[in-house]
Amino acid sequence: MGNYIQASDVTNWPAGADKDAIIDRIELQLEKTTGAHFYSKSFEKEINGNGKNRLYLPIEVNIISVTAIYICGVELETTWYTYDADSVFLNLCGSGALGVGDPELRYRLAQVEPAGIFPRGFNNIRIVGTYGNTDLLALAKQACKLMVMAENDPESYPKKYEEEKIGDYRYKYGGTADGKIYTGIREVDELIELLMADKPILSVP
Repeated sequence: MGNYIQASDVTNWPAGADKDAIIDRIELQLEKTTGAHFYSKSFEKEINGNGKNRLYLPIEVNIISVTAIYICGVELETTWYTYDADSVFLNLCGSGALGVGDPELRYRLAQVEPAGIFPRGFNNIRIVGTYGNTDLLALAKQACKLMVMAENDPESYPKKYEEEKIGDYRYKYGGTADGKIYTGIREVDELIELLMADKPILSVP
């Protein structure tokens, strides 16, 4: 069983096929092509602090959860921060910055907030959590299934593109609506186009 499909999802296995190995290879191919993964996966990142109250993570997929943040090896209280798909940042509601919460915590926050809760440094911030583009899981499953079935029976899933060269000019037909070719099977290529990671990687200033 892979991260997206299992052997029973594919209906055209040839006799003697190494099903697990084929599924693993196709799923890896999909992730390399798209530059992303589509299931919840653990991560632990060490990045430079930026001296601010928001820190963008240099990852190509969405943050799903953050379970711990360490600053110079010391764990930050969970009430101090929250996160979105791209970053971790000061939790104004949970930290007491708006006048709620523990008085001692408010006092500590007042001391560090002007300089940011992520002090500048080299790899001094460690963030632990999970990430993945799980909202696209159904598309990833369908793409993997078709890719495996096409490999098992190429005649039933022909590569529907042609190339013609006239002098120095080359024509290509097929692929996606934009003419992009990843596998040559239009239905698969259109799914891959939807799965392609186009999230910008924001570095720490």
